[in-house]
Amino acid sequence: MEYKVRKFKNTDLRSVKNVLKRSVISAYLGGKITHQDILDSFNLKLMKKYESNSKSNLPEMHNSKYFRYVLSYNNRIIGICTIQVGINKNSTTRFSILRQLYLLPSFQGKGLGELLMKKSFTFSKTSRMLTFLEVGRLNKKAINFYERNGFKDAKKRGLHAVGCKKIETILMVKDQQT
Repeated sequence: MEYKVRKFKNTDLRSVKNVLKRSVISAYLGGKITHQDILDSFNLKLMKKYESNSKSNLPEMHNSKYFRYVLSYNNRIIGICTIQVGINKNSTTRFSILRQLYLLPSFQGKGLGELLMKKSFTFSKTSRMLTFLEVGRLNKKAINFYERNGFKDAKKRGLHAVGCKKIETILMVKDQQT
Protein backbone atom coordinates (compact mmCIF):
# COMPACT_ATOMS: atom_id res chain seq x y z
CA MET A 1 0.00 0.00 0.00
CA GLU A 2 1.78 3.09 -1.21
CA TYR A 3 0.50 6.66 -1.42
CA LYS A 4 2.38 8.92 -3.80
CA VAL A 5 1.99 12.62 -4.72
CA ARG A 6 3.26 13.57 -8.18
CA LYS A 7 2.72 16.10 -10.93
CA PHE A 8 -0.43 15.77 -13.01
CA LYS A 9 0.05 14.31 -16.51
CA ASN A 10 -2.39 14.65 -19.42
CA THR A 11 -2.88 10.89 -19.34
CA ASP A 12 -4.40 11.35 -15.84
CA LEU A 13 -7.38 13.34 -17.15
CA ARG A 14 -9.97 10.54 -17.22
CA SER A 15 -9.07 9.39 -13.69
CA VAL A 16 -9.08 12.96 -12.38
CA LYS A 17 -12.55 13.60 -13.86
CA ASN A 18 -13.79 10.52 -12.02
CA VAL A 19 -12.33 11.81 -8.73
CA LEU A 20 -13.91 15.23 -9.28
CA LYS A 21 -17.38 13.87 -10.11
CA ARG A 22 -17.49 11.40 -7.25
CA SER A 23 -16.19 13.97 -4.75
CA VAL A 24 -18.60 16.69 -5.84
CA ILE A 25 -21.53 14.26 -5.77
CA SER A 26 -20.55 13.19 -2.25
CA ALA A 27 -20.21 16.81 -1.04
CA TYR A 28 -23.23 18.46 -2.65
CA LEU A 29 -25.86 15.88 -3.57
CA GLY A 30 -29.06 16.54 -1.70
CA GLY A 31 -30.78 19.75 -0.76
CA LYS A 32 -31.32 21.80 -3.89
CA ILE A 33 -28.42 20.25 -5.88
CA THR A 34 -29.40 17.26 -8.02
CA HIS A 35 -27.29 14.59 -9.67
CA GLN A 36 -28.03 16.23 -13.05
CA ASP A 37 -26.84 19.64 -11.77
CA ILE A 38 -23.53 18.04 -10.84
CA LEU A 39 -23.19 16.31 -14.21
CA ASP A 40 -24.10 19.61 -15.96
CA SER A 41 -21.29 21.35 -14.06
CA PHE A 42 -18.82 19.14 -15.96
CA ASN A 43 -20.35 20.02 -19.36
CA LEU A 44 -18.14 22.78 -20.85
CA LYS A 45 -20.93 24.43 -22.88
CA LEU A 46 -23.27 24.60 -19.90
CA MET A 47 -20.46 25.60 -17.56
CA LYS A 48 -19.69 28.72 -19.61
CA LYS A 49 -23.40 29.61 -19.68
CA TYR A 50 -23.81 29.34 -15.89
CA GLU A 51 -20.42 30.73 -14.84
CA SER A 52 -21.63 34.24 -15.58
CA ASN A 53 -24.00 33.79 -12.62
CA SER A 54 -21.06 33.15 -10.28
CA LYS A 55 -19.66 35.83 -7.98
CA SER A 56 -16.19 35.20 -6.61
CA ASN A 57 -14.45 37.10 -3.82
CA LEU A 58 -11.02 35.76 -4.71
CA PRO A 59 -8.43 38.47 -5.36
CA GLU A 60 -7.60 39.08 -9.00
CA MET A 61 -4.14 38.10 -10.16
CA HIS A 62 -1.97 38.42 -13.22
CA ASN A 63 1.09 36.53 -14.45
CA SER A 64 -0.37 33.41 -12.90
CA LYS A 65 0.71 29.81 -13.26
CA TYR A 66 -1.12 26.61 -12.36
CA PHE A 67 0.39 23.66 -10.51
CA ARG A 68 -1.53 20.37 -10.53
CA TYR A 69 -0.72 17.31 -8.48
CA VAL A 70 -2.38 13.94 -8.05
CA LEU A 71 -2.38 11.51 -5.17
CA SER A 72 -2.24 7.86 -6.14
CA TYR A 73 -2.68 4.68 -4.15
CA ASN A 74 -1.13 1.58 -5.71
CA ASN A 75 -0.93 3.50 -9.03
CA ARG A 76 -4.66 4.45 -8.92
CA ILE A 77 -5.44 8.19 -8.79
CA ILE A 78 -7.51 8.99 -5.72
CA GLY A 79 -7.01 12.77 -5.37
CA ILE A 80 -6.24 16.01 -7.20
CA CYS A 81 -4.88 19.36 -5.99
CA THR A 82 -4.60 22.48 -8.15
CA ILE A 83 -2.84 25.63 -6.98
CA GLN A 84 -2.74 28.91 -8.89
CA VAL A 85 0.16 31.25 -8.13
CA GLY A 86 0.41 34.83 -9.29
CA ILE A 87 0.75 38.49 -8.44
CA ASN A 88 -2.07 40.60 -7.00
CA LYS A 89 -3.51 42.74 -9.78
CA ASN A 90 -3.45 45.83 -7.51
CA SER A 91 0.02 45.38 -6.01
CA THR A 92 3.22 43.40 -6.39
CA THR A 93 2.30 40.83 -3.75
CA ARG A 94 2.60 37.17 -4.77
CA PHE A 95 -0.07 34.83 -3.41
CA SER A 96 -1.71 31.51 -4.20
CA ILE A 97 -5.24 30.20 -4.63
CA LEU A 98 -6.12 26.63 -3.78
CA ARG A 99 -8.36 25.95 -6.80
CA GLN A 100 -9.06 22.27 -6.25
CA LEU A 101 -8.57 19.72 -3.53
CA TYR A 102 -10.61 16.57 -4.08
CA LEU A 103 -10.28 13.02 -2.80
CA LEU A 104 -12.40 10.00 -3.56
CA PRO A 105 -14.95 9.76 -0.71
CA SER A 106 -13.69 6.34 0.45
CA PHE A 107 -10.23 7.85 1.11
CA GLN A 108 -11.45 10.92 3.03
CA GLY A 109 -10.94 11.24 6.77
CA LYS A 110 -7.59 9.40 6.73
CA GLY A 111 -5.17 12.36 6.62
CA LEU A 112 -4.64 12.00 2.87
CA GLY A 113 -6.16 15.38 1.96
CA GLU A 114 -3.70 17.03 4.30
CA LEU A 115 -0.84 15.01 2.78
CA LEU A 116 -1.85 15.99 -0.76
CA MET A 117 -2.33 19.67 0.12
CA LYS A 118 0.96 20.01 2.04
CA LYS A 119 3.02 18.19 -0.59
CA SER A 120 1.40 20.31 -3.33
CA PHE A 121 2.25 23.54 -1.49
CA THR A 122 5.83 22.33 -1.02
CA PHE A 123 6.29 21.18 -4.64
CA SER A 124 4.85 24.41 -6.06
CA LYS A 125 6.99 26.49 -3.67
CA THR A 126 3.90 28.21 -2.25
CA SER A 127 4.18 26.97 1.32
CA ARG A 128 5.15 30.46 2.56
CA MET A 129 2.52 32.52 0.69
CA LEU A 130 -0.82 33.99 1.58
CA THR A 131 -3.30 31.42 0.23
CA PHE A 132 -7.00 31.83 -0.57
CA LEU A 133 -9.76 29.36 -1.41
CA GLU A 134 -13.51 29.29 -1.85
CA VAL A 135 -15.64 26.47 -0.49
CA GLY A 136 -19.39 25.81 -0.53
CA ARG A 137 -21.02 27.20 2.62
CA LEU A 138 -22.96 23.97 3.17
CA ASN A 139 -19.89 21.75 2.69
CA LYS A 140 -19.24 21.53 6.44
CA LYS A 141 -16.86 18.59 6.07
CA ALA A 142 -14.55 20.61 3.80
CA ILE A 143 -14.84 23.76 5.93
CA ASN A 144 -13.84 21.79 9.04
CA PHE A 145 -10.92 20.24 7.12
CA TYR A 146 -9.62 23.65 6.00
CA GLU A 147 -10.03 25.14 9.49
CA ARG A 148 -8.04 22.24 10.98
CA ASN A 149 -5.33 23.07 8.44
CA GLY A 150 -5.05 26.75 9.38
CA PHE A 151 -7.52 28.44 7.01
CA LYS A 152 -9.79 31.12 8.46
CA ASP A 153 -13.15 32.46 7.29
CA ALA A 154 -12.43 35.83 5.60
CA LYS A 155 -16.10 36.84 6.18
CA LYS A 156 -16.81 37.27 2.47
CA ARG A 157 -19.47 35.34 0.58
CA GLY A 158 -19.79 34.54 -3.11
CA LEU A 159 -21.86 32.39 -5.45
CA HIS A 160 -20.70 29.43 -7.50
CA ALA A 161 -22.67 27.71 -10.23
CA VAL A 162 -23.21 23.95 -9.96
CA GLY A 163 -25.07 23.23 -13.18
CA CYS A 164 -27.91 25.74 -13.30
CA LYS A 165 -28.05 26.10 -9.50
CA LYS A 166 -26.07 28.48 -7.35
CA ILE A 167 -24.37 27.63 -4.09
CA GLU A 168 -23.14 30.18 -1.61
CA THR A 169 -19.39 30.09 -1.06
CA ILE A 170 -17.13 31.16 1.79
CA LEU A 171 -13.79 32.83 1.13
CA MET A 172 -11.10 31.36 3.38
CA VAL A 173 -7.50 32.52 3.82
CA LYS A 174 -4.33 31.12 5.33
CA ASP A 175 -1.31 33.25 6.07
CA GLN A 176 1.57 30.83 5.45
CA GLN A 177 4.14 33.62 5.55
CA THR A 178 4.81 33.21 9.25
